[in-house]
Amino acid sequence: MSRLELRVSEPFLRRLDAFAAARGLNRSQAIRAAVVEASPDAPPLPLAPDRDELLRLLGAAARSGSVPAIRALLDEGRRAEGADDVPRAHRLAVLSRIDELAARRRAVGGGDRTDNPPRPGP
Repeated sequence: MSRLELRVSEPFLRRLDAFAAARGLNRSQAIRAAVVEASPDAPPLPLAPDRDELLRLLGAAARSGSVPAIRALLDEGRRAEGADDVPRAHRLAVLSRIDELAARRRAVGGGDRTDNPPRPGP
């Protein structure tokens, strides 16, 4: 999720707080609500990422060296091994890439933490 930093005057901040309080929201939620109210013709924003977006986000985190993301993708790959809708060659390529990323992470000293034992398989 992206982060937005906003500088406002004290009077504006009081106005934002009143806007938020009237709707039972915090400041962030109030700003989001104001944008949605100001653009009623825009398509609705999805409430949660779909499966493909989650896998893309996990992939990006894994490529950055996130061991938890690598593990999550490995778990997903293992679950998908039985799925008919995912070609076996694709699953193997994904798992191979994840193994490469994990090995590279270990090679630069960011390997598995010893206080975090591996989880049992499904």
